[in-house]
Amino acid sequence: TITAAEGIDGFTSGDATLSLTFTASEVTNNFAADDITVTNGAISGFSASSGSSSETFLNFDGTDDYVIIENASPAAPPNNTSRSGFAWIKAGAEGGNVFSWGERKTNNRWSILLGGGGIGVIGENNDVKFHGSVELNTWVYVGATFDGSTLTLYVDGVVVKSQLVTTDYETAENTPILIGKLPYDEANGEYFKGGIDEVSIWNNALTTAEVIALYNSGSRLDASSNSGNYVSSSSLVGYWKFNEGTGTSVNDASGNNNGVVNGASWGTSTSSRVYTATLTPIAEGEVTIDVATATFTDASSNNNTAADQF
Repeated sequence: TITAAEGIDGFTSGDATLSLTFTASEVTNNFAADDITVTNGAISGFSASSGSSSETFLNFDGTDDYVIIENASPAAPPNNTSRSGFAWIKAGAEGGNVFSWGERKTNNRWSILLGGGGIGVIGENNDVKFHGSVELNTWVYVGATFDGSTLTLYVDGVVVKSQLVTTDYETAENTPILIGKLPYDEANGEYFKGGIDEVSIWNNALTTAEVIALYNSGSRLDASSNSGNYVSSSSLVGYWKFNEGTGTSVNDASGNNNGVVNGASWGTSTSSRVYTATLTPIAEGEVTIDVATATFTDASSNNNTAADQF
């Protein structure tokens, strides 16, 4: 929930402007001026209070944006070897590859992608799709693990599908890692639309306890350092946190494989509990302020409820 006030609800003022303070019941993500509707007035100078935190991420347009990691060393897990891959996503549409590697023409790839409202994996003749529920326009932690025989899909730390793979994956060796599209040798790129952050790939199969630790109730655990039940930092192939905020290069926090941004734009996600703004009346009469429901989230990706009208 969220409240906003300078005076008691329904008060009268002759001031040219009013200073507003919006106070959420807990820390929120992505509360923005666009989430506020004002009649007979205008909002300006909207900002998070001191003590807020900001993280950058990459926005993909769903048409031709992607990140490429060439000549990965250690290489992305090939053939039928164990692997795990996860990312935080804020999907703007169903469909599209979150990340992938291998070769598309022979389907010797390993792609984590969206579809049918959920997630799936495409690889060789072992496609497992689509399962779970991936809400659009909300940050969600998605990924999969494979231990050489069993594929497990996760959404927000919860197993949404676990399936025995009856034939081997034949993921092509020594191929680039692509974020936001399928392997690059295909004209139809299955491009992802929306935000992607904190992409991580391992050459082992994470346990469910590790995935839960990384999800960290929506607060995100740094994958480059072991903590609690998470003990696989030494198995990272790559960990792209997208903290640069500018430019066309993305650093690998595991120290292995930096990437190049092709077209994707930088975005910023801000978390805070208190926000301020200036209200300027633009007409005679009552001024109302509305904050709609389901426009921003808390640390656990729960949507806000609607605020009372002011």
